[in-house]
Amino acid sequence: MNGFFQRGLRVGILLLVVLSGSTGIYTGCAGESEEMVRKKLDVICTSDLAAIIDSIAAVDLLEKPYYKLVFYKRYTEGKYSRKAIAEFYFLNKVAVKVVRKYRYLQTVRMWDRYSNEYVFVHDTAGGVVAK
Repeated sequence: MNGFFQRGLRVGILLLVVLSGSTGIYTGCAGESEEMVRKKLDVICTSDLAAIIDSIAAVDLLEKPYYKLVFYKRYTEGKYSRKAIAEFYFLNKVAVKVVRKYRYLQTVRMWDRYSNEYVFVHDTAGGVVAK
């Protein structure tokens, strides 16, 4: 009975290893979770905000500089699987914002910033200040 038990234990361990490996392969092929992709976007946007405000005098900054995500879309085809647009607000006396566009390259699982533009913010009367 002892030999039978040992053989059964080996088969069970082998089965566990095979199932664990195939699960890892499956999740690797399936890609990252949406939560992880969004966390990576948050990291790059937070880093970009820090870089923007780093070169500006504290007196010219908003009390709490911030960014907001104004566009986010997933794509099923193409080289890039996602696109996002973020607006960065940081100056207290000038109505300007930075608009940055990002795309997510699935093959390397990284966000790529491909556009950086300074844009005047709408004035309080509802008109548009020239770009």
